[in-house]
Amino acid sequence: MAKPCQYEITTEYGELLIIDEAQCLESSMELCRNSSSKLVPVRNQSMIDELSSHLTSCIATGYHGAPFIRSRDTMYWRVGLTTDDGEGHWSDGRLYNRSEHGQLFRPGQQPASGWKCENGFLYPTSRKLVVSPCSSKDSFLCLRNSQTTDSTGVSPAESSTTFYKTLHSQPHYLVIGILSICCVLLLLLHVVRAISAKRRREVRRKIADDRQVLSNGDVTIRAESIPFPIEMERN
Repeated sequence: MAKPCQYEITTEYGELLIIDEAQCLESSMELCRNSSSKLVPVRNQSMIDELSSHLTSCIATGYHGAPFIRSRDTMYWRVGLTTDDGEGHWSDGRLYNRSEHGQLFRPGQQPASGWKCENGFLYPTSRKLVVSPCSSKDSFLCLRNSQTTDSTGVSPAESSTTFYKTLHSQPHYLVIGILSICCVLLLLLHVVRAISAKRRREVRRKIADDRQVLSNGDVTIRAESIPFPIEMERN
């Protein structure tokens, strides 16, 4: 039976932070830095096996508090590898070496020449890495040494708490922003309709006034103002 989703897990490589919300490369790196960590620099197959063992189906909570099953084992997770034209480096500074790291990837999914800016992704089901364009938005994994503190002296626990509060509040701000825009549009629509209704009332009032004047015989109609030909009586 699925267990509640965990977001911080202690491993032999450090503290693993699991972020389900899809982000682009730049946002992923920034969010990891904000929690005094970095995108996971994969080292070997043993590390992939341990990471994959923590990425299983679990029970998550939706925006409205409703639980649902999150299938983490079938998701793609961005890790700390960036390559360009088949060459690149890991987030810990190590150079990517095809002969050394190629076996960590699924067959035919290694970084290759001719491809611009690619990231490494972990696919837990196969317990292998794949590559995808840097522009893709996906979930990601951060790794932090349990003894690390940031430049402000904030402890990892405090930094992590702030990080998750910020991250999980983003969807709510998005919803509030969308609702605010909808309210403004509805208000503008109401104003436009009110103006249109006022103009229609004014036009109707003018037509009624003109008809009243005509019925009273107070207006002399000049021949040249008549827009259609008139048959003149011949002598």
